[in-house]
Amino acid sequence: MMPVLCFGQTQDINVTVKEDKTPDISGAAAARADRRSESTANMMSGIDMNAIYNRQYKEVGGGLKFNGNGTYRIIELGRSGFVGKKKLRVKIIKQIDRICFEEKCKYEILKEDSRKAGTGILPYYEIHFSLKNDKNEYVTIKEFKENDKDSAKKKLLELNELKNQGIITQEEYDKAAAPHKKILLGL
Repeated sequence: MMPVLCFGQTQDINVTVKEDKTPDISGAAAARADRRSESTANMMSGIDMNAIYNRQYKEVGGGLKFNGNGTYRIIELGRSGFVGKKKLRVKIIKQIDRICFEEKCKYEILKEDSRKAGTGILPYYEIHFSLKNDKNEYVTIKEFKENDKDSAKKKLLELNELKNQGIITQEEYDKAAAPHKKILLGL
């Protein structure tokens, strides 16, 4: 066994505490401080988050969009800077699941993109996906079928114009026009 020795020091320390007095604001300085706080309160109450949301939703092209050939894109925008990207992704996946249930198909995610919130910028999440049936054929959602036919008709007219101008050959026209003809004929 070994003895343990401790050495300590004692020292007299005198501590004096001074009272901190805040300067007395009077007159013009007090008026400026009041105006500043009032201005800040007015600015914060004047922020219309719905207007910001609607503007940014329009800018990013939010919602469900048809890209053609059974591929789609959904963009969800957070209503505040406190909405996380994971929450937005879950919301989109629920929308895709609902669409697949209604259309009796399955989906495949092709691409994902997101943006964090920043000063004056709301967070958003974007998913590109395709829909396919049991035969592994692309599916067009009912609400987009008419638009799909219109775009197929326009594309066929454009291809025909290119063929008539001699820019593409008959073979190239036939190859490019085949999927658009199927859409128009409902095959």
